[in-house]
Amino acid sequence: MHFPAISLLRWSPDGKRLAWVSHQGMPPGTDHRLWVADVEDAGSVRTIYTATGIISAVCWSPDSALLAIADTEAGVSVCTADEGDVVFVDGSGMGYPLGPNGMAWIGNRHLAYGNVLPGAYGLWLADVASGASRHVLKLDTGEMVIPAWAGEEKWGALRGGGALNGVRLYIWPDLREPPEVYPLPQVKFDLATTLLPSDDGHLWAFTTWGEIDRELWVVSALSGDAWRVDVETVDEVLRWVEKPRRLVVSLLPESQEESERKSAEQSLAEFEFSTEELLYLVGAVGGTGMLGLPDPFLAMTIDEIEERLKVTRDLLVNRGLVRPLPGGGYEVEPSVVALVRTCAFPEKSLMIARREKDGSIGIWWIHLTSSLIVELKTSFHDKHRLSVIAGGGTLISHLQARLGLTDRRASNGPSLVVAREVLSSARRAGREKGLKAGIQHLRRSNVDEKTAHDLAEALVSPEGYSSLVIVTWKKEHAVLEDGFGILVGPSGPWLLRSVTSSHVEVTPASAATIMRRVEESLHPLVE
Repeated sequence: MHFPAISLLRWSPDGKRLAWVSHQGMPPGTDHRLWVADVEDAGSVRTIYTATGIISAVCWSPDSALLAIADTEAGVSVCTADEGDVVFVDGSGMGYPLGPNGMAWIGNRHLAYGNVLPGAYGLWLADVASGASRHVLKLDTGEMVIPAWAGEEKWGALRGGGALNGVRLYIWPDLREPPEVYPLPQVKFDLATTLLPSDDGHLWAFTTWGEIDRELWVVSALSGDAWRVDVETVDEVLRWVEKPRRLVVSLLPESQEESERKSAEQSLAEFEFSTEELLYLVGAVGGTGMLGLPDPFLAMTIDEIEERLKVTRDLLVNRGLVRPLPGGGYEVEPSVVALVRTCAFPEKSLMIARREKDGSIGIWWIHLTSSLIVELKTSFHDKHRLSVIAGGGTLISHLQARLGLTDRRASNGPSLVVAREVLSSARRAGREKGLKAGIQHLRRSNVDEKTAHDLAEALVSPEGYSSLVIVTWKKEHAVLEDGFGILVGPSGPWLLRSVTSSHVEVTPASAATIMRRVEESLHPLVE
């Protein structure tokens, strides 16, 4: 007796049915058939489609009512899952070598699929209810296209192969408008990839071929930016996880510590916590506190603290960031562990405070270890956002943006030491009586005319003000490494550094010189 081989197992989106393909002999085999079974009815197993060729793809509609089938001889067919009634056929669609990633449902009524026949080569979109189909993207010989649905009427397709340089991502906002095109000439098309949009259609993930292994890439539909996610031995993209947003991919096994670090770096999400949640996580990784984080438990009794921590733990469990273990105890999600551990046990820390144009003050902490850089954004509404900064070069450009520095201007002139009271009175006089009054206050302190003009202009009409403090951790004690203020005026930035309690050193500067100083303070963690 020869039992059939089984392939292409597909659960329906509602989880109530299972579809699979059977065939005789070694793959690709013969006598291909599509079967469906209702999981709650053992007697419901039925054949709903018998192929004339090879079934190369099976795809459920989002409402679990229809199945799209790619038959190498009969083209594309759409059948009902109940009885196998055929409701749509395109006899030329989905020919060899198109596979499971070559077609996708766009809602419950429309199906996108490829066609490799001359004269019809490209991507087609069918209305399975009316039977109408149209050629939405024409391809050149040898090119392939991989479609995907992003919810509602938004959908996209990845084009590559043949003589095309790199790949192109097409995103249609709906079923009527033309697509936005995102060219990526720097990557090599992976015929076996899956195009995976986030639930809101803002991010699109897929794999490409690098020099040796597959690489993971993400494109932002909002900004048009594309970036490679630094992950080794990626196999395929599996799914997006929302709230917080993460991308699940299959990888080869690696050490736990390396897995935690890379999981954090690959996370495309920003984790947001309350103060109590963050302190619970700090305790879970063996820490006792975190620089810049208030302690909400100071006025509580031991019993009150334990009760609050239990409530906080349950909230984190509900968010999927902490999970109970079968034998007792709880485990924190690995990428969260890496971020929190970096903040609880840093080698260096930076505090950035920046006065915004509306008068509000933004505060950021950046914690560094030799393997990870994490930013902690603190708000005044008991919210703390943690995110990974990838690499030292990225950190420097990130800091430059946080400090409000641009490369367009640079102040010129020597450093000078000025009394704090002189700076305050110059600013006050300039705002009350005009710029000339501010200049006069500085000139009385022997500041030359050009410097007095530019500095008074910055004091009276600042474009931004920020401060930066850098500390090094030695045996859990913070040692001040550097600290200064940055005043940005129309002529460029000024570096402000305390000399004594009553005097400040004021130095005309540029974005480049300031960032070099920061880089030197962060050595050797940032090179």
